[in-house]
Amino acid sequence: MSADETADLRRRNRALAQEVERLRAALAADRAGTGVAVEPADETAFGRAFWHVSARIDTILSEPDPERIDDAEFRRLADHLPILCWLARSDGYLFWYNRRWLDYCGTTQEAMAGWGWRSVHDPAELPRVMEVWAASIATGAPFEMVFPLRGADGVFRPFLTRIVPLRDATGRVVRWFGVNAEIGAQARAEAALRASETRLHRAQEAGGVGIFSVDIASDTVHATPNFFRLYGLREQERLFTDAIIRLVNPEDAGIVSQPADRRAGLVARDVAYRIRRADTGEERWIARRGEFERDGAGRAVRFVGAVRDITDHKLAELRAEANERELRLVADALPVLIAFIDRDFIYRFANAAYQDWFYRPPSEIVGRDVRDLLSPANAEVRRTYMARALAGEAVLFETVWPHADGRHRDAEIRYLPRRDADGAVDGFHVFVQDITDRKRVETALLTEVTQRTRERDRLWETTNDLMGTAGLDGFLKSVNPAWTRMLGWSEPDLLGRPFAALVDPADHAETAAVVARLAAGERVTGFVDRVLTQAGERRVVMWTAVPDPGTDQKKIEAEDIYKSATYAEMADD
Repeated sequence: MSADETADLRRRNRALAQEVERLRAALAADRAGTGVAVEPADETAFGRAFWHVSARIDTILSEPDPERIDDAEFRRLADHLPILCWLARSDGYLFWYNRRWLDYCGTTQEAMAGWGWRSVHDPAELPRVMEVWAASIATGAPFEMVFPLRGADGVFRPFLTRIVPLRDATGRVVRWFGVNAEIGAQARAEAALRASETRLHRAQEAGGVGIFSVDIASDTVHATPNFFRLYGLREQERLFTDAIIRLVNPEDAGIVSQPADRRAGLVARDVAYRIRRADTGEERWIARRGEFERDGAGRAVRFVGAVRDITDHKLAELRAEANERELRLVADALPVLIAFIDRDFIYRFANAAYQDWFYRPPSEIVGRDVRDLLSPANAEVRRTYMARALAGEAVLFETVWPHADGRHRDAEIRYLPRRDADGAVDGFHVFVQDITDRKRVETALLTEVTQRTRERDRLWETTNDLMGTAGLDGFLKSVNPAWTRMLGWSEPDLLGRPFAALVDPADHAETAAVVARLAAGERVTGFVDRVLTQAGERRVVMWTAVPDPGTDQKKIEAEDIYKSATYAEMADD
């Protein structure tokens, strides 16, 4: 029997003795009357049972002898006990059951007499019960077991059963007295506790957690198996704290609690330190969290807590710190202002370029409100852009940002929103680049392009060569003034009719072949045909045509190779 079961049995015996005394007192007080109702005592000590009901006394007792209880009085008292009990002959033949037994099983004395009790036992458990009961009958030894009994509702419930022999003056067993106490609630509680402890141990192992308790007076550690596994130690009942301290990296020795510190109650609650495992010598990081338990006088008596292996986390943390240092090195080397501003407009990161733009080192930027560093006018300009960035939009704009000495400087500012794990914007990155040189180059290029455009336009207007664009649909799309000067057709006339209408019918076939080559992406040069003037003349021209990439058009240019040639002259040729 476990310690918990023993404690429960003692509690039940005390409750049983109190119940007997209460009933005896009630019977003695009311021996002159009849029909006195006796309610059961508080039955919570035995768990809730559906058959518990009020009982009535329907007999008058003679003056009781305070020194003894006769058989009849015992049976009447036993009928009101909140447990099941019974009597058997020396050979194990049961001849009497109390009312609680009959109520619980929903049966009668006659049905249970002898060996009828076997009918309410679980068939799977009955052979074991019979074996132990037979051994007790044969040896006269007390019987104690836990087995199920079926109730009147058909449900089997566990009962703790104890049977003791009653002997005569010679020591011979003349009767057996048995009690059955339902322990369903206790069994369920114990099962739930075991399951809870199992889950806790599994959770501790899965999480790499070890639980410990340091007895301050003896300076010894009591711990769970996983605690010893974390340190590479053999599992043992107790361990002196020196065995743990010896495993700690000397550089971290000042972090680990010492006996004097524990006695004084001056130990840090959370620490992390390195150890060398006792079994492999491998270096591991251990995180420890603990609390003091104190006596009534406030003295520390125990230091209890948990440890876990944080090596992977610590190595990842160290790598992150190294990456952060490398990132800052790169960020500081770039000729770009880089920062991160959170939703409260507070700088959380700033690179070395802030010295050039704000004339302050990063250490004076981080932690400050961006609006405190900008002039009211600049803050108002940026307010809309920052609001857009915090709304999740990537923002790009340009502004003039003079140097400290007043020299002109153009800045391109980019705000890129950052999102957290849930997708919410928690701030934005800032990138500021000096684009003064780029703007200067762009201005110079624009000037050059403008000049070249004017030159191209002047050539377009003044040349006597035919220039323009034509679509694969057979229509001209644009023409320069030379078309009108050479052919006499106005620009609307030229653009409004198919190009083939301007070509001598005798040249249509060759012209169509050239158009097909252009449609296939081929460049055509030196093609000669005849075009019609508004006056009916034919002009012999030599064409150059180039497909315009990405469009269905072609650029065309033609030179009048016989300025005054007529159709008749070409025919003579």
